[in-house]
Amino acid sequence: MAYLVLAERPPSRQRLVSLLFADADDPLGALRWNLSELRRALTDATTIAGDPVQLRFHAGHRVDVRVLLSGHGYDEEQLVRLGGELLEGINLDAGPAFEAWLVVERQRLAAGCRALLYEAALDALAQGRPEPAAGLAVRIVELDPLNADYHTVLVRSLAEAGDARGARLQAARCTDLFRRELGQDAPPSVARAAEIADPQARVRGEIVSRASARSYLDAGRASLSAGAVDLALEQLCRAVDVSRSAEDLSLCAVSLVALAGGRIHGAGGRGAEVAGFLHEGLALARTAGDEKTVAAACRELAFLGVQLGHHERVDAWLDEAEQLDLDDSELARVLGVRGMSHSDAADYPVALEALHRSIEHAQRAGGRRQAAWSRSMIGRIHLLRGEPAQAALVLDQALETLHDTRWTAFLPWAESFRAEAALDCGEPDTAGELLEHAWVLATEARDHCWM
Repeated sequence: MAYLVLAERPPSRQRLVSLLFADADDPLGALRWNLSELRRALTDATTIAGDPVQLRFHAGHRVDVRVLLSGHGYDEEQLVRLGGELLEGINLDAGPAFEAWLVVERQRLAAGCRALLYEAALDALAQGRPEPAAGLAVRIVELDPLNADYHTVLVRSLAEAGDARGARLQAARCTDLFRRELGQDAPPSVARAAEIADPQARVRGEIVSRASARSYLDAGRASLSAGAVDLALEQLCRAVDVSRSAEDLSLCAVSLVALAGGRIHGAGGRGAEVAGFLHEGLALARTAGDEKTVAAACRELAFLGVQLGHHERVDAWLDEAEQLDLDDSELARVLGVRGMSHSDAADYPVALEALHRSIEHAQRAGGRRQAAWSRSMIGRIHLLRGEPAQAALVLDQALETLHDTRWTAFLPWAESFRAEAALDCGEPDTAGELLEHAWVLATEARDHCWM
């Protein structure tokens, strides 16, 4: 049953025989008997038939792993109990192929559990419910004690619940654990999470109004576009503080998502602080009925999921975004992230379809930078498939647009892949020049992740 539930597509009977009953005297007979027993045990809940074997649940019935992977339908009390292993305590002598599948699925579901707990804790914090957030964070730290982001969420939850001493103690425990197990200090974000700043102190001397907050937001976006990342982040932080003090939910949501986007794409931010901005922005946007900002927050959370390898959560966030009334500009971005995610999973046909659609919508919206971004992803796919000449063509298009629009921060990404295409096409001089240029730009931006 576990295999039928979790398989990407309905398996053939021959596939099931080779996985589970290859050593039986009558493999097909063994399969038929097991399927009949499964039907009898689940007669009120499922229909099992056909070749390939189709498993369909009747209305009103569900299975835990599917709910887990969808990310919908769990309450917080159920989430705290997550963490068991797939087929825990069951030892099967089913052969190496099934054992290999089981190992991979156990890892995938364990990662899904952690991702769902992490997001639920951040969501509870964003909604101003630190006590439930702390309970969820305790569970996730138990599951993965060497993940600094999980400790950050736990420390923050304790601090916002008013337990300042407990927050500092947890931060100290994390530091001791990291020094003992990893030989290094915990990231600064863990200790920062214990400090709750006075929101009024941050806007002292500022003009607290919607117009003032909008000015900081516009200035921050302009600075980001010009590549002045440090200045942009400072301005966007002010936009958040002023809009929050002005009690403008929608503008605060927009500012939080913009700040998170700047941290992610301009400064390589990936941790709990950035995710916290997005969850808070998402919660405020939902309250304000601001679908545009909801979509942007979902898209950025999906992008973070790609970076962290949480592919099921990526699909859930992008599906939520696409259910909204998106304009061409936002839909181009959403499809770009979907294409990137499928590319990372080596699902190249689906990735290419999403990326080509992204380019179409970007061109309709006049989004030249987004079109260049999606073209660079297509070039990457061609390289991964061993098609350097095709990669060079599409990457040259992307680079032309990046130069025209002066998107210097993204140039190292496209130039690095174009250099790889040049090497594969027997053009080492071109490759060397591109790599040197990309390296200097990445060094100046203090972000070598492209390289």
